[in-house]
This record gives sequence, structure tokens and C-alpha cells, in this order.
Amino acid sequence: MANLRVIDVSEHQGTINWDAVKGHIDGAILRCGYGDNIVSQDDKQWKRNADECTRLGIPFGVYIYSYATSDSQARSEAEHVLRLVSGYKLSYPIYLDLEQAETEKGAIQRANIFGNIIEKAGYWCGVYANTNWWTNYLVGLERFVKWVAQYNSVCTYKGTYDIWQYTSGGSVPGISGNVDMDIKELMRQKEDIMQLDEKMRKNHIARVGKGKCDSKLTIPFNDVLHNIDRIGNSCVNLVEVAKENVTMQAFFAED
Repeated sequence: MANLRVIDVSEHQGTINWDAVKGHIDGAILRCGYGDNIVSQDDKQWKRNADECTRLGIPFGVYIYSYATSDSQARSEAEHVLRLVSGYKLSYPIYLDLEQAETEKGAIQRANIFGNIIEKAGYWCGVYANTNWWTNYLVGLERFVKWVAQYNSVCTYKGTYDIWQYTSGGSVPGISGNVDMDIKELMRQKEDIMQLDEKMRKNHIARVGKGKCDSKLTIPFNDVLHNIDRIGNSCVNLVEVAKENVTMQAFFAED
């Protein structure tokens, strides 16, 4: 399985020369902000980074650093992300960054609240955490794609994951100082697959809104999409699986 070279960046990397960066990466995950939905907590480089990635055709996703200790704060953090990503086309998920000390208790419940809001808005949701969090505080949280942090030569996490942050000391032309480096399993990103995924999600949400599909099916539906995405190495494989799977036909309906 081929891998993608991905960096994750924030205002801490300063003003990035994305023209210089482009030839050395396959994608990026940009911090949009941290905590509650307050403008002062937007990442100061978010808009420029997102605009530059869009201009240069660099696939990108988003993360927000979580400080939530209550359900209401989890909702506010989701609203924070949605406010900032409006108008941008994301190629990777929206990740909830769980690592802040004293937020461990209730983290799974808050992650689900956050994810429900993100998915209802039609986006793909993921969770970032280090191996300590995944093995001690997030056990059983399997509905979202996983971004695992472990600064090591190999990732020893035993569960399934889609992206591994392996160092905070990486170096990429166009970025002054160190940068986080990640290895991401190659996800099919050709336009027809992205359009297929978007169509299926929107149609499902529309059917739920019209009362033609039980909202309780949203979680297993997203699990199915995730599992389909992991089958095979090419967009042809994914298209054929999606089209030939009879159980998915309802999600293609446009009534």
C-alpha cells in the first residue's frame, strides 16, 4: 500500500512558503483554531494556509485543538470548525485533537457530540490522539478515522488507524524550523470518488431530513463508507464495490 507524505501545521510555523513546500508533500492538515467558537481563538495563519493550499491544489484537511470539558464546549468547538471551513473543499477529514491534560474524563462522549455535528454538516470526521490516549482514554471509539501520534521509527499502536504522526522534528523546504510529519495510507482522491462520497453523504442526510431514513443509521452508514474506502488501492476498486453492493442502493436514491 502506498503512503502519502503529509504535514500538519499551525500559526507556530509562521508564514509558510507553500510554493516551495508543494513539491515535497502530498497533503497537509491545517489547524483552524483551538477551543470554543471565539474569533480570537482562530489560528492566525488558518485563512492564508487554506487559501494557499487551495490556490496550489494541495489536498488538505483540518484539525482543532480541543480544550472541551463539557458537552456544550464540544458543540462550540464543532461550530468553531464549521464556521472556518465554510467555502473550502476539504480532501481529508476534520480532526478533533485530543491531548489536553485534564480533559480525559468524558472525552469519548464529547468526541461523539463533536462528530455528530461535523457529520450532520456533511463532512468526514476524525480524531487525533497519542498512543496513551488511544489505549487508556479512547478505547472503543471506533466510529471515526484515527490519527495516531507516536514519535518513533514504527507505530506500535495495535488498533486500526489511517494516519501516523511520527515526528515533530521534520524539515520541509518553505517552512522555517521544525514541522510535524505524518504518513497517511493512500486514500483514493480522484474526483469521481470524492463526488461519489459527497453525493452519498448528502443524499443520506436529505433522506433523514425527509423522514425516509432512520437517523440512527448515520453511524453505521459512515462506518460502511469508511470500510469501503479502505478496500483496494485504486478508485476503480472503490467504485465497483460501491456500485455492486446492493445494501448501498438506498443511499444513491435522490427522492
